[in-house]
Amino acid sequence: MFYKDGIDRVRAFGIASGYGENGAGREVPYAALVKWQSQHGDKLHQVYVNGELAGVSSDCGVRQMVVGLPVCFEGPVRIEVVAVDPGEGWKQFDVCDEPGSLNGRVELRWVKLHGLPYEGRYEVYMAVDDEVVDFDSQPFDEGPIWRGPWEKAGFGLDGFGSGGFGFDAGNACGFGRGCFGEGEFGLDAEEFRWVSDELGTGKYRFGVKFLDVWGGEVCRMTSDEITIIRKCRGVKKIRLIEQSDDGSLKIAIG
Repeated sequence: MFYKDGIDRVRAFGIASGYGENGAGREVPYAALVKWQSQHGDKLHQVYVNGELAGVSSDCGVRQMVVGLPVCFEGPVRIEVVAVDPGEGWKQFDVCDEPGSLNGRVELRWVKLHGLPYEGRYEVYMAVDDEVVDFDSQPFDEGPIWRGPWEKAGFGLDGFGSGGFGFDAGNACGFGRGCFGEGEFGLDAEEFRWVSDELGTGKYRFGVKFLDVWGGEVCRMTSDEITIIRKCRGVKKIRLIEQSDDGSLKIAIG
């Protein structure tokens, strides 16, 4: 059994396979240093490259590893990190996401702390390639921070004893059922997830701005650079157009 939840900030850094006369490294690396953060302190971590097991951490506390990369670079390289029980360190699992996963989409998450205005809204901004996020431009998407007053309460702060077990009468998800430890004193925090539409291959940065009911800015945040490499579309049909006298073939792919 493997675990993906609780693992984030997975980053890969290409390691130069050689250096030229001017001291510059090769542009195409054959190995990468993979780093990650994990909440699984009692488990080993496996690194998969394009669905194949590439390495296992030597200790439960290890959070980085050097793995080999494919020699052919005509397609995207997908790197995934999962946590496994120590007894299954070298057991390969099928870690590929099922169809319909976040292919070409970006997911942003933020904690909905109660300092955010009740009737406020969020605005998402996007920058492509080397652009800087422009918070004065037209937002890429927007929406309300809170869906209703039932999300703005806390343990013991609203109708205490009137709700079900673990609930106040008007709070959102129940004491101990949100992002425990992320909220203010006596409060759990609810995590908001925003998913973009399908995006093309490229480098992106995202910014989120929070506004109050009068349109005044409360705070903002900006993501790191996110690289998207879309999966290759499979070939449906190959047909022969002609064969030359020298034996070469001319084919059409569709």
